[in-house]
Amino acid sequence: IKTYSYLRGKELHIVEGLQLPISFYGEGIAQIFIILFKIFNDDSDMVFIEEPEAYLHPMLLKRFVDLLEKIAEEESKQLFLTTHSTIPITVERINNLFRFVYDDKNGTRVYNLGKNKIEGYRLKQELNPDSAEVFFTDKVVLVEGKEDEFFIDGLYKKLIVSNDDYKIISVGSNTNFGIYMELLSAFNIPHSVLCDRNCLSERSITVISKLLESNPKLNTPKEKIEYLKSQNIWILPGNDIEDFYPERFKTLKKNQRGL
Repeated sequence: IKTYSYLRGKELHIVEGLQLPISFYGEGIAQIFIILFKIFNDDSDMVFIEEPEAYLHPMLLKRFVDLLEKIAEEESKQLFLTTHSTIPITVERINNLFRFVYDDKNGTRVYNLGKNKIEGYRLKQELNPDSAEVFFTDKVVLVEGKEDEFFIDGLYKKLIVSNDDYKIISVGSNTNFGIYMELLSAFNIPHSVLCDRNCLSERSITVISKLLESNPKLNTPKEKIEYLKSQNIWILPGNDIEDFYPERFKTLKKNQRGL
C-alpha cells in the first residue's frame, strides 16, 4: 500500500496501480486511510487518535505508528494516541508516554517519566511487548526467575479472588529489580518485589542496599525483613523460592535437571 507518497496528492485508494473505493478495504486499512486523510486535510496543529490498534494486524500497527511519528515530524503536528496496545510503547517513545488512571476518589490522574532518569540502554534490554503490559495492569509482582514467575502466577490463580488485573514479571536477575521499580514508581504503578533471603546480603541489589543503609538501626535480619515488607519488598525466609514448591514439583524439577 503506497500510503505516504500518494496521500500528499490525495490519491487515497491506490494499490499497485488500481484505484478502488475505500469500502473494498478491510476495516483496519480503511481506518488508516481515514486517519491519514484527516491529518493531511486539517489545518489543526494537534490531532487526537483513539485506539489506532483497532482491526489492525500487530505488525501493521507497528508500521502505522512509525509512519505517524514520521508525519508528525515532517508536518509539524502534534499527534496524541490513546491505546490499549503495548506495541506503540518503546524505549524511544518513553518520554512521550503518559499513563492515565481513574478512580472515584481522585478522578483522573496522569503520570509520566518526568524528571526521572532511567538508563536507556538498560531499559531497552528489559522493555518489550510482554513487559510493557505493566502499563495496563492494576498490580505488578516482580520476581527473579521464570520458574518463580510460573509458580507465583499459579498460586495467584488458585488462591486470590480479585477483580484487579495483575502482571507477574520475571526480571531475570535480582540486580534488575531496581530498574523495574524505578519505572513502575515513575508511572505510579502499584508493585511488590518477592525475592529470596540472599537479597539481604547481596550488595549488588542497589535498591535494597540503599533502603537498608538509610536505616542503620536495623540490626537483625528479622528487623530488616519487616522494614522491607513495609516498602512492598517481601523477603522469603529460605534461600530459594523453590524451597516452597510442592513436593511433586520438586521431584519433577530434579528429573528435568537429569535430562
